Amino acid sequence: MVYVTGDLHGDAEELLRRARPLDREDTLIVCGDFGLLWKGTRRERLRLDLLNGRLHCRVCFVCGNHENFDLLEHYPISGFAGGLVHRIRPRICHLMRGQVFELEGRTLFTMGGASSHDIPDGILDPRDPDFAARRRALDARGGHYRIRRVSWWPQELPRPRELSMGMRNLQRQDWRVDYIITHCLPSSVQDVFSGGFYTHDRLTDYLETVRRRCEFTRWYCGHYHHERLYGGRYQVLYQSVVPLW
Repeated sequence: MVYVTGDLHGDAEELLRRARPLDREDTLIVCGDFGLLWKGTRRERLRLDLLNGRLHCRVCFVCGNHENFDLLEHYPISGFAGGLVHRIRPRICHLMRGQVFELEGRTLFTMGGASSHDIPDGILDPRDPDFAARRRALDARGGHYRIRRVSWWPQELPRPRELSMGMRNLQRQDWRVDYIITHCLPSSVQDVFSGGFYTHDRLTDYLETVRRRCEFTRWYCGHYHHERLYGGRYQVLYQSVVPLW
């Protein structure tokens, strides 16, 4: 069977807890903010090796906005279930953006990424001459910021070529898939979910186009740290693990 769950933010023990009831023929899909590739250190690589050995099931994930994209993109690309993945470990892979996969006879469209919405003090760039002074000032007042290519990456939103690839792959499917797996929601659904709190961006607007054009059974996402079902088809996940079918 195939299961889906929400954000992990680098918590390996939480991943093992969620995967524990599953067996080796099952697949668990994480709807973004996997976060277990963050610093690229030897210790982190060893932890991934250990995690791969302890997992009973296959783990796949779409990217969120809390990922080290520079590190993620260094992993080899290979084919899997009809689409492209970054192969992290034998039992761990990243489902790349704009892909259609077929698992157990069902089709899944994937488009990871989202805008970070929890950084009111913005992005600091280490290349800026006033970086150290700005960081000290923000730290002194408990500011909420991130650092470019240290704790925030511009690839959190898909590149144009990834968006175009997604459209081409959906067109090949005649705009019909069984499930859509993303990190954030289409603009109109996000508006209903948040009462307008989350702003639109090029990805949410792109997903709005997908929502309007594509026939699908259920849409799963993470990102919002809630557990809710909207309109019978849009399921926001956080800590739960639910069967895809």
